[in-house]
Amino acid sequence: MRVFSMERPIEPAPVSPPPASEPALSSTAQILRLEIASWEIEGGAPRPVVAQPLDGYRVVFVPADPEDYWDRAALDEDVDLDALPPQVIIPAGAGRGVQHGHLRAEWHVTPDEGPLYAAEPLAGTTVRTRIIACERRLGVQDREREQLWLPVPGSLRLRDVSGSDWTFDDEALLAQALLAQACPPVLGDVRHGLDEGVLVDLQMGE
Repeated sequence: MRVFSMERPIEPAPVSPPPASEPALSSTAQILRLEIASWEIEGGAPRPVVAQPLDGYRVVFVPADPEDYWDRAALDEDVDLDALPPQVIIPAGAGRGVQHGHLRAEWHVTPDEGPLYAAEPLAGTTVRTRIIACERRLGVQDREREQLWLPVPGSLRLRDVSGSDWTFDDEALLAQALLAQACPPVLGDVRHGLDEGVLVDLQMGE
């Protein structure tokens, strides 16, 4: 097995008080935790910056996936769907009340893509941003027997930052690592340190 390092060390997010630059939360504030994929921001979507407004994203509740091929279970939590703002899209079949899953913010969608995206975009203030990174191993997905860079279970890490960059340490660095090896990857190879998105705490309300 070969390991391709992306050079940036990935550490678990420290447990510490919010930075002083974060805005104070009022008693009526609601915090929504949103996952934004790296390709959305690299494609021109607004980048979240602590203490700055963030709007224009449509938000979808993503129910927990029992198979979880893409290691998103680490982002899942118990979400009270009835307490969410009316703009959040709840897919059919997700049920009501408290459900396990997470919220995903999407930018590159349009209302004519179907009823799923008919909701109005959310607007709020960013109070925390964390980079999402994980290790991936070249393997075979059981359902389709296709070779994919599958997440290594338990390897997802979050890194606190003051704001998201416009670009991420992802496929470009992987390509450099593979070129340096001067040979194609094989099953079992592992790639480290890829930044795949950002986790945003968005303050709603006054």
